[in-house]
Amino acid sequence: MNYYYDVLLNFLDGNVQFYEWDSLDNLEYYKRIPLVGVDSKTLNDFINNESDILKQVKDLTYPVIVKPARLGSSVGITIAKNENDVKNAIKEALKYDEKILVEKVVDNLKELNCSVLGDKDSYKASLIEEVTSSKDILSFEDKYLNGGKTKGMASADRIIPANISKNITKEIEEISLEACKLLNTCGIVRIDYLLDTKTNDVYLNEINIIPGSLSFYLWKDMSYKNLLTNIIELGIKKYKNKALFLFSAIFFDKSKNNFDLEPFFSFKRRTLR
Repeated sequence: MNYYYDVLLNFLDGNVQFYEWDSLDNLEYYKRIPLVGVDSKTLNDFINNESDILKQVKDLTYPVIVKPARLGSSVGITIAKNENDVKNAIKEALKYDEKILVEKVVDNLKELNCSVLGDKDSYKASLIEEVTSSKDILSFEDKYLNGGKTKGMASADRIIPANISKNITKEIEEISLEACKLLNTCGIVRIDYLLDTKTNDVYLNEINIIPGSLSFYLWKDMSYKNLLTNIIELGIKKYKNKALFLFSAIFFDKSKNNFDLEPFFSFKRRTLR
């Protein structure tokens, strides 16, 4: 039996290399959006330059966080308080990714999340949440297991809207929209931030392109049904725009070095109503 689909809505998270770290490097380079951490290292880097890397980590000053650069959901993350901890933490992180990120622990930490919905034509930021936990790291078990009673990220302890100043709120909203524009995200994402409450420094920690529970709890002015409708419509819109771009190449006249627009427009009308 053949099946035909209008749109694919991905609910499965995994190792997404493009957005969640590789492109975050570009955010800091091009727009000076503040990011946590130092250059990420690969398995070969560590094998060939262990002493140099351990020195770089020590220069950050302990404690540090060691984690797989392109994973998520707190898998493979360890807080290291000394060099021996770092070695063990790197071995643990390498079980999940060949690329490792080491970050200085942010002092006076407050964890904040902001969701963004839209595409390159228009982005909208959600309310900002403050995630609370009695532990140093909100673990995978805290998020998703919890005796089988959890509802994923929707069940985490949180304050909505976050208990932060208007200036910090505005800064996070602006950074969120700018990050999505630079990465050309489409649909819904959740951007995680770390706030040093003593200095008021805000750090963009990661962008989740498949956020837990689709971050529906951050959109108080929108029903879950309407949120899904928006995401689906954005997916269809992206497909149509991509199709139009591909179809345009069909009608490029090399002899005239331009597009034959008439067949392009007539073809567009027939196929993409």
